[in-house]
Amino acid sequence: MAETLQMLGFAEVAEGDIRLTEPGRLFAEAGMDDRKALFAEHLVHFVPLAAHIDAALAERPDHRVPYAPFARELEAFMSEDYAEETLNAVTGWARYAELFTHDTEAGVFCREETE
Repeated sequence: MAETLQMLGFAEVAEGDIRLTEPGRLFAEAGMDDRKALFAEHLVHFVPLAAHIDAALAERPDHRVPYAPFARELEAFMSEDYAEETLNAVTGWARYAELFTHDTEAGVFCREETE
């Protein structure tokens, strides 16, 4: 959890201590809609894979892109299982942020608003 908070810029971790950053404080004090908006902003800023998927979705008129190419891209650097876990984690975060989701039946990522 601490690593995730740090990766997203919501906390700093040093010598076993966790300190919220200013965005972390804003997130903790915000209402649900503002939390999701801040999380979305940090997700695309600090997580290159989320930004990559989000950009691909923005380029497509139907806001849908195939899942498989992203999985293959990751599999060039990690095992198939770890690539799937990574995509599932990013998709979970993106779903919370209302950026995009993974339609497993269709095998595509799609914008939340298109669902």
